[in-house]
Amino acid sequence: MREILYTIKSQHEDISSTLTALLGEIQFQDVVRQKIEKVCSGLRKLASYNSSVISYLSGESKEALSMDKMLEELYQEYVMHAQREIHNQVFNRDIAFSKEGPKVELF
Repeated sequence: MREILYTIKSQHEDISSTLTALLGEIQFQDVVRQKIEKVCSGLRKLASYNSSVISYLSGESKEALSMDKMLEELYQEYVMHAQREIHNQVFNRDIAFSKEGPKVELF
């Protein structure tokens, strides 16, 4: 009976360990997917901006999209404090952020 219980316990631990590892990998994959979607969205906005500038320079359009507007739209889509910090560093913006708030950022 002890041997059976030991075998069951051992198999349970193996299954639990495997499931935990799989859940971690699924979460990692989801985070990567969301980051890739954000990059693709930004690239689509940049492509739209470039098309607007090309149309303006070729005389097909009287006005080009504003780069500042496009960058502000990107900024508004950021969901993580770290994204906003990087954006501000790249554009030399000196904006103070509160360090208060949750320690965990959801994706």
